[in-house]
Amino acid sequence: MEVQKMKDFMNPTELEKKHTPVIERVGTSGEVMVRVGLVPHPMEEAHHIMWIELYRNKELVEQKNLEVGKPAEAIFEIPDLKPEDILMAREECNIHGLWESV
Repeated sequence: MEVQKMKDFMNPTELEKKHTPVIERVGTSGEVMVRVGLVPHPMEEAHHIMWIELYRNKELVEQKNLEVGKPAEAIFEIPDLKPEDILMAREECNIHGLWESV
């Protein structure tokens, strides 16, 4: 399956705005929030995000399944998260396929 990514960060398409995972480190505790989209992605039965995966230094940390009707976001706990760790997220849209963070 082809992984899709935002091609021009300064000029994202509407599809990229709704599907690109956004990673936010929360405080210093190792908590990481991953939201799908620069604008909220729909979470309806007909169009939704099925799951979000978080990777640290190219290794899968965890995959979280999402529920229709709830926000397209997930919180991950990484107890030994370091400032130099490289985080990447992927998500699967039931219509538009697999997307990866920038």
